[in-house]
Amino acid sequence: MAQAYDRTLAPLLFEPWDAQLIHDNKPWMDTNVLDLACGTGVVTKELAKNVGPNGKITALDFSSQMLRLAKVKCKEWINQIDFIEGSADSIALPDDSVDTIVCQQFFPNKAAAAKEIFSVLKPKASAIISNW
Repeated sequence: MAQAYDRTLAPLLFEPWDAQLIHDNKPWMDTNVLDLACGTGVVTKELAKNVGPNGKITALDFSSQMLRLAKVKCKEWINQIDFIEGSADSIALPDDSVDTIVCQQFFPNKAAAAKEIFSVLKPKASAIISNW
């Protein structure tokens, strides 16, 4: 499933928007970013190119298959990225620990995901959610 997603949906639906999403929401340098529902690492890879050597990315997805592929795609930046298998409605990060959350997916339990998003964001942080 992850490989088919990465070969078909990612290039058609996600990659064209990722560079624009990252560009439109600068600056990223030295930030701690959560790529929520990271899938195969399309956004993660773009973020890694922009956070600089002092930035950190946490890439979270519920699918171990997607995370395995994301790790391969992001191997050049592996020291800057923590990959976590988990759910948007139960984010395994400390409260007030993230500068920015980026997400291009949807969640079955939107209320629980929203609560988790706001709990892990630092004060005055931002959430960039691109949803269909």
